[in-house]
Amino acid sequence: MTETSCKACVLCMKWGTPFSAHDVNMLFAAVRDHLPVDHDFICITDDTTGLDPAIKTHALSFPQLDQSEWVHGKWPKLLMFDRRIV
Repeated sequence: MTETSCKACVLCMKWGTPFSAHDVNMLFAAVRDHLPVDHDFICITDDTTGLDPAIKTHALSFPQLDQSEWVHGKWPKLLMFDRRIV
């Protein structure tokens, strides 16, 4: 039997204006400095401007819904289960 190693995934979400790229960069730095296991840091966002280039990003978009219908609800959080996020 072979031992497999798993990589942890730290996921955050940023859309609209409540949190800035600076906030995400600070979270990324804290996780990088204090999480001792191999991991990916992924930000699901509608705006990658100003994010540290080492942060993996995934586009936050729902082409089938008008933005006004998803920005304040549960829809963006469903992207956490998208298998294309790696």
